[in-house]
Amino acid sequence: MQRLLLSLAIVSAVGPASAQNADADQVQKHIDEDAKIVRERFDEDIKFVRERTDALPLIELERFADAVDLYLDGNELHIRSSLPTTTGARLKWPGKKGFARVTSVQYVKGEAPPAEPATFLFIQNEFGRPGMINCQTSVRATMNIEVVREWENLGQKWQIGLIQYPETTDEPAHVVMSVSGLSTTNEDVLETLRLVAPSIPDLRRQHATEVTRYLLPIFRDFGLEYLLAGASNDVAWLALGRPEDIDPKTLQQIETLVKQLDADGPLDRARAADALQKLGQPAVIVLARQPGDALSPEQRSQIDAILASGRSLGEAEIESLASNPQFLLDCMTLDEPILRQRAADRLAIVLMMKIDFDPVAAPEARAASIEKLRSSLSAPATQP
Repeated sequence: MQRLLLSLAIVSAVGPASAQNADADQVQKHIDEDAKIVRERFDEDIKFVRERTDALPLIELERFADAVDLYLDGNELHIRSSLPTTTGARLKWPGKKGFARVTSVQYVKGEAPPAEPATFLFIQNEFGRPGMINCQTSVRATMNIEVVREWENLGQKWQIGLIQYPETTDEPAHVVMSVSGLSTTNEDVLETLRLVAPSIPDLRRQHATEVTRYLLPIFRDFGLEYLLAGASNDVAWLALGRPEDIDPKTLQQIETLVKQLDADGPLDRARAADALQKLGQPAVIVLARQPGDALSPEQRSQIDAILASGRSLGEAEIESLASNPQFLLDCMTLDEPILRQRAADRLAIVLMMKIDFDPVAAPEARAASIEKLRSSLSAPATQP
């Protein structure tokens, strides 16, 4: 493999005149020999995985989610499966790629699928993906839940992992995302990354660029990209909405209710807080932007309680999201045209460049524009 890379480097490094003087036949011979080695390695890997998988009993499924159904309950990631208890089975579902198997599916005594398994290990191997010799993706559940992808390409080896740890007596529940990229030719470190957050939504919000670059392609392959969605209408309105978006009558009502949060009578304060909660998103947009120094302690306490009762963000988080290109790209996929336009306008400001995006174009055209922007911003050369 090193010789192949060296040969390619020689071809690309020498100029036209020097190339004429080089032993072109010898260089080509090295390239052909190393390409043969790669093909043989490729064939050997396929044979090994096929034999190992074909030896297992077959379970046919209607969809991937019957085998692996990852979902969020609040901020916590869970796994559910409809597979029977087994110590090994190969899996087949419409559209499956490569070889898929489970080596362990065990449930808590008395529970029957579909249920959350006590132990679970799913493995899928794919060959021939762009830029990859062998790609292996696994989902494991014991006390922790792990999603790991490993692959090799010419001269590189990568591993991407997401692990959710439960709460213990020593530390709270948290998730860890890790990325490791190594050169197999000279053992140089291409990338090393370890990010920690309280939960997957927090990880996505705090590290949107890295999650989009590394984790999202894995979840997208399984149709689970929604688990890593960095934007929703509610959050987008918080980050991009403006008080002027609210009709004057509703805005006046909100301002009046905010004043009533400081009323003398506790019943009046409770009624004002309840009315603000019922107003929903318009109230949240205004309340999240209330200057703290202009509020009484009672108003501040009531507003904090209202914002905490729903999915809300602090002022610093709002400013951070509004300046995060990956979050803004996510907002450009939402179903409200005004949010798509706001996100595109904000992205143009953040990147200091013109953005080619029509918020009312056909979904296919919007998706193509977003993918082009996303690829130019975050997709590394080593990703498929």
